[in-house]
Order: sequence, then structure tokens, then C-alpha cells
Amino acid sequence: MDETQTYHAFYMLIKKSHHELPNRFTPQECTRILTAVMAAKSFSWRVVGITPAALIELVREICTAGISGFFA
Repeated sequence: MDETQTYHAFYMLIKKSHHELPNRFTPQECTRILTAVMAAKSFSWRVVGITPAALIELVREICTAGISGFFA
């Protein structure tokens, strides 16, 4: 298993845990777990600024898909 497959498998494990135990692995907890692991990687990124147009698009996407859509 290469590095990419390892991170994907880890992500899928967190996602599965959320689906099986949603009260124990809330979306916020899953995000915290993934951030803790991935933030130290050289390929990680973070948002340092957002344009008004991007913010409007983000809100539109959230309203369309729902904020919990990430874990669906």
C-alpha cells in the first residue's frame, strides 16, 4: 500500500466510524482527527483568505448539499 492509499484508507475508516457511531464520531470530531493527522504533511494546505465571490459560492454549495453532505 503506497502513501496515497494509506491516507485514503485512513479517511475511509474515519468516514465509516462516523456512519456506524454518529453520536461518538461527530462531524466536528472527524474533522479534528483528520486535521491533526494531515496538517503536518508537506502536501497539506489551508485557507488563508477567501474572496467575496468564493464565499458566496461556498454558501450556495452548503445550502444545496447541506453542511453534513461531506460525511454523507
